[in-house]
Amino acid sequence: MVDERSHDRQRFLIGALSACVASALPTGRIRAAGARTGPWCRPLVKGASETSYDFSLYTLDGERRVFTLSDLRGKPVWLNFFTSWCPPCNDEAADIVRIAHAYAGSVHVIGIDVKEKPEPVRAFRDKHRIPFPIALDDTASVFKSLGLHEYPSHVFLDASGRPSCLAVGDLTPDQMNNELAVALARDVPQASSRTGGPSPR
Repeated sequence: MVDERSHDRQRFLIGALSACVASALPTGRIRAAGARTGPWCRPLVKGASETSYDFSLYTLDGERRVFTLSDLRGKPVWLNFFTSWCPPCNDEAADIVRIAHAYAGSVHVIGIDVKEKPEPVRAFRDKHRIPFPIALDDTASVFKSLGLHEYPSHVFLDASGRPSCLAVGDLTPDQMNNELAVALARDVPQASSRTGGPSPR
């Protein structure tokens, strides 16, 4: 992972282990039955895990079109926070794209770039052939509201918008699949007016 405060790359051992694990993984999904949140997940900021989470950001393309997380409720959501200059973000991009294709129709995958101009983000998207939407957290307001400061970071939410996992650092395909299985398997409560997280921008 890359710390926003230092931009240091500390992933040689992690990358080697991830490559070994990924090479032995099947391309299909992990079965949802019995899936449990992994030890790589850390608690969210106080209150965020108790209610549905929401925010609004502008999208990368589309005439300043607004992306609102709550519009995606009804299916699990995977948020990938990244920057174009972050080596681990580039390294895991191919796995995210492959898994996003595998879960198309079942899970919403959203990329969220933090504090960059649109041009390098478009280059990153085109380089990795990213098929899913990308939103721009240009002031890092959403990133910071979750207590994040390292790239990449991942947030998995169930179909009601409740976060099931916040993972700091790059993930292996095995870990990605596990958290998607957890989000898909979680019971969704009855509709409620309760919301959490920062107010939409």
